Amino acid sequence: MKTFVMALFVILLTSIPVKAFYVGEVKVKDVEINVEGDCKSLEVSGTYVLENDGREEVEITMVNLPKGSEISIDGRLVEWPVKLAPGEEAVINYRTYAIPERVGKLCSFHLNYNLMIDNDYVATPTNVEFYVRLPKASSILFYSYGKVEKNSIIWVEKTPPIFDYHIRWTETGISVNVQKAVDEESYNVGDIMNVSVYVRNVGNVKVRGKLKDKYVAEFFTPISPGFKLVGGKSTKIDMYIWEREVELDPKEEVSYEFKIKINKLIGNEVILLPATFETDSLVFSSGKVEVRVTKCGDGICGAGENYLTCPQDCPSGGEDNYCDGVRDGICDPDCMENEDVDCAKGRGKFVLILILIVVVVLLFVLYKRTRIS
Repeated sequence: MKTFVMALFVILLTSIPVKAFYVGEVKVKDVEINVEGDCKSLEVSGTYVLENDGREEVEITMVNLPKGSEISIDGRLVEWPVKLAPGEEAVINYRTYAIPERVGKLCSFHLNYNLMIDNDYVATPTNVEFYVRLPKASSILFYSYGKVEKNSIIWVEKTPPIFDYHIRWTETGISVNVQKAVDEESYNVGDIMNVSVYVRNVGNVKVRGKLKDKYVAEFFTPISPGFKLVGGKSTKIDMYIWEREVELDPKEEVSYEFKIKINKLIGNEVILLPATFETDSLVFSSGKVEVRVTKCGDGICGAGENYLTCPQDCPSGGEDNYCDGVRDGICDPDCMENEDVDCAKGRGKFVLILILIVVVVLLFVLYKRTRIS
């Protein structure tokens, strides 16, 4: 069955039998719950932002939280219950660990940590973000509220019921490492970058997917062939996109190189978007690459600039791969012997000092011998 082969990652929403819900004047302004880990262990953390708009102090607690969990307010460790005074706002953080149940490759975890105010369950926070992140070697099939982002799930709902989720996922053995790099630390506008993209199958099964690299057309122009200019329908941003089907055996690695011209910049940096490798159910990303770009007059003596091409940024006597030979009292480190008179002066002073030292030593020796005789 196809869905079983892809494996299951299911978050099911069920109800908890409770006697009452909190309907007082404490506002739950924001809730965020994070689950991260693998089939061996999970780290669960959460943040509640609460504000007491009432006239009476209330007690905040959380049920079903395992022993040994950490609870903090403004970085200070506390214990349940937490008291909230009238008009007070509190950012309550908790962190705990859990061991998932495992049957074969199927992993399962039940999350039902529930906030209570004055012994009543909280069920209507203003905003909730529920984020699940698992290893890239996990396959995901998700349904219920929310959206799928390959190996992560974000669930947002205005008025959710009590948190009670059943999380299931499977490990596939698929794991791909993608890296993107450039050949220099800094460039000038108009320069051509040599960009390298590396893809390695670090898993234990053969993997087939589509490798993609893309550049914003406003800032870059590909010199290498194979890129297509695609207009953004929703973002209104034109992109140059390169893509290729790639099949990799376990531990196999391939690399591709592109020449990309820099058209313009905002500030002194441009950011290269990540390269991605996409399978039917997973996406592996290289992460973004930040590149410093210099232009004459920005106060930075950058790549391709020196005292001759840009004296505004590269003053005389500086290390800029150019021997200016200007008489400025500074020995230019880029000059060879006899190319900079300031270096010769410096060496002359050194020789003179050395001669004076030798003379002083000789006079001292002669003085000692005269005293002895």
